[in-house]
Amino acid sequence: MRQFAIFAAIMIPFASSAQTGEPPSTETSPPGINVTDARPKPETTEWLGWLSSDCNTGIRRIGDEKTAPPRLALLQSDLRAALGDKFATSTLQVTKYTIFVNASQWMQRSNPGANSLVGAFLIAGNCKKEDVIGGWYSADEVTNDRAPVVIEIEGLLEGKSVSARLVYSTDVDIISGWGLFGNKEKAQAALREAMTQADAKLIAQIQKP
Repeated sequence: MRQFAIFAAIMIPFASSAQTGEPPSTETSPPGINVTDARPKPETTEWLGWLSSDCNTGIRRIGDEKTAPPRLALLQSDLRAALGDKFATSTLQVTKYTIFVNASQWMQRSNPGANSLVGAFLIAGNCKKEDVIGGWYSADEVTNDRAPVVIEIEGLLEGKSVSARLVYSTDVDIISGWGLFGNKEKAQAALREAMTQADAKLIAQIQKP
């Protein structure tokens, strides 16, 4: 039972009310590429798993309501700032923009039954990419023990597929950011920095000849 208590302790803070940011002002945004939302549906905040034996447990999907400014508005702003009027008549159709905070490995290390014989059978470990819905990362992609932010962006630009993936290590406890004693401003700032870096990776691909 203690393994579930640990999970509940980190899950409760993120269940509080949502925050929706306003898009950047169009009055100061430079002209350029347009971004349209072609995702199958908006992203909603949720835990991907609940059982200690599930590789998805500890992975948090970050919904559109949690990012300020909204992820697609920030993407358009970043694209226009970097590309200028190079694609002023073009539209990037975004088919995917997912953000996950993955605390699964931290939970596995913190579980009191992790090193027991029973724990070896009941607690998910050595999870592969195909074992999770989203937010997977490898150990060599992070630089600290905090739960990293994993972002994936996909889209179509002038008939060409473009994509970017980022694993962002942060010192901020994003999961607790919306809790009673959490720092929402720091959590949102960390998410924004992660989005900005993911956007930069997409821009770099677009700029390739």
